[in-house]
Parts: sequence; structure tokens; C-alpha cells
Amino acid sequence: MDLANLVHCGYLQGWPQDAPVDLWGPGPRGALPGIPEPANPVVRPSDPSPGTRTFVRHLIEAFAADLNDRILTAHRRNPFRLLRAHDVLPPMEVDLTKGTSPPVEPWLVTQDDTVRVTATLVEHGAMYPCLAYRFDTADGSVVFSGDTSPSENLIRLSRGADVLVHEVIDARWGEWQFGPGPLDAAQARAVAGVLGKHTSTDQIGAVAQASGVGTLVLTHLVPASVPTAHWEAAVHGFDGRVVVGEDLLEVDITTDGCVVRGVLPLL
Repeated sequence: MDLANLVHCGYLQGWPQDAPVDLWGPGPRGALPGIPEPANPVVRPSDPSPGTRTFVRHLIEAFAADLNDRILTAHRRNPFRLLRAHDVLPPMEVDLTKGTSPPVEPWLVTQDDTVRVTATLVEHGAMYPCLAYRFDTADGSVVFSGDTSPSENLIRLSRGADVLVHEVIDARWGEWQFGPGPLDAAQARAVAGVLGKHTSTDQIGAVAQASGVGTLVLTHLVPASVPTAHWEAAVHGFDGRVVVGEDLLEVDITTDGCVVRGVLPLL
């Protein structure tokens, strides 16, 4: 589920009714990556790049008619009392208005008796800030790259982890999208723009190898229509195990190693 559905459906079907649920995500950018054109104004110029707290508040308010009906007739609790959204902010010295990810040491997001969560900045073009997260537990550790091109910050965050769950795009995405070519100028710009914001099959093996993880799980597969065997064969330069992510895949991380339970059938 994406966040909008998670907020709405989670409230209706899954959240506990006796304690708040904490939700963490990137904070506000603070500036746009370009200058708006008068003939093509930006959306919500008063706050054009909201962070997670503002974003979640708007999501809940967008469902006001449905939620208020449930509060008044089904006596459900107000979702604002059941969800606490937090902005994950980088260290104070990082200038978010520049729209690039400088070298930064991973910083603590939150921790409790079961998990320690750290984050770092990664690169995803003009969409900024973008974050990768690491979860350390007594049983093992896993890193989620989020959307990113190859990132030294991500490699630093991943060192010593058991599993790296990393996005990937086929290096031949332009051919899948537009045919064998030659590409016209607009198509070439589109390909360069997309490949510049993601990690290609030509790059992902080196990223995983530099990270030193034992298992690489490929996710955010672009294009999604490519067969699993293609992704497995496309990763080069990585000594560990490659797992191609699928819906409902379960990966157990234990002190005895990473175990892939398999994929449940979609009904």
C-alpha cells in the first residue's frame, strides 16, 4: 500500500484503538528545486514541499466526510488521536534548500527495546530530501535504500548489515520504453532523467559489494514486466546472494543468517 491507503485503511482495519501509531518520514524541503513559471504555477505555493507531518494531516483531512461519519455513527476514535506523524530531519548542518545530498554520517531516528532505526540522505534528483533507513535488531539488520541513484551515504549506512533492500532499474530501460532507437531528443532527455534518479542493473552489484552485505533484495523493479530470471542474471560484481523481490515475499533475518520463506500466491 502507498501511504494514503495505509493511513486510511490502517485506521479502519488495523490500527490499535488504545495507543497511538507512530509514523516517520522525510521533513519539509524548505525550498523548491526551480523557479515557477507564471503560466504554470506550482501547487500550494504557501507550502509547496510539505514534510511528513503536514502531508499526513492533509491526508486525514481529505477523508473528513468518511472519517466524521465513522466517528459520529460508529464511535470510532478521531484518527488524529491514533496517529503520530514525525518529520525525520537530517543533522542541523545540512542545508536542505540546496537540493543535493552531501556526505553525512547516519543519524538516529528512533529506538526502543527491540529496534534501533538510523537514516541517511540519498539521491533522487529534484525530489529532496530522500532517505534510506537501517533497522538494527538483536536478530540482525536490514537497510532499505528508498528511491536513489548510487549513493556513498547509503553504502556507509549499510556497512555491517545483513540485508540490503535496494531499488533497481534495468539499464536498457530506454529500449523497453521507446524501442531500440535511435531516440529523439525528447526521448533521450526522458531516459537520462529517469536513469539519473535510480540505480541501474549495471550499478547495483557494485553498490551491494561496497556495502558488504550478505544478501541483496531487489525491489522497485523498473520495468515491472521483466521476468525474475532477467534481474537475477543482470547483477554483476556482488559476491553475496541476490533475491528478487515479489509481492508478499518474506525474508527472515536471524543470527543464523537470512532465510527467504518464499512467495505466497496472490488471489
